[in-house]
Amino acid sequence: GQENPFGNIYANKIYEVQKYLSKTGHMFLIHMVLYSEKLWKQLPEDIQEKIEEVAQEAAIYEIIAAADEENNLESVLKEKGMKINEVDVDAFRKAAKPLYQKYIDEYGPEAEKAINLIQMAQF
Repeated sequence: GQENPFGNIYANKIYEVQKYLSKTGHMFLIHMVLYSEKLWKQLPEDIQEKIEEVAQEAAIYEIIAAADEENNLESVLKEKGMKINEVDVDAFRKAAKPLYQKYIDEYGPEAEKAINLIQMAQF
């Protein structure tokens, strides 16, 4: 088995060796913008603000572009012979829910905060 966005599956021709694909929606790859703190502090404030502004715009663009790519490539992967399974994501969430308290008990308030952030980000 493997897990990848449709773009990677297509680009790497995984459809040539894998017949089935399950749409779990459990993973969304994002990219980070990293900058040296030392160099960042040397930039004028207006430049820092502009970089932050365009980084936010790029993040929104990336989300939309990734969703469009996935929608477009689904039919292409079907044409390449892949059988695409729709997954009952709610059933997975329900099955995982009892684990939340276990992690909160084991790792404390930071785990609860992380779980809440993950749930807020789900779409």
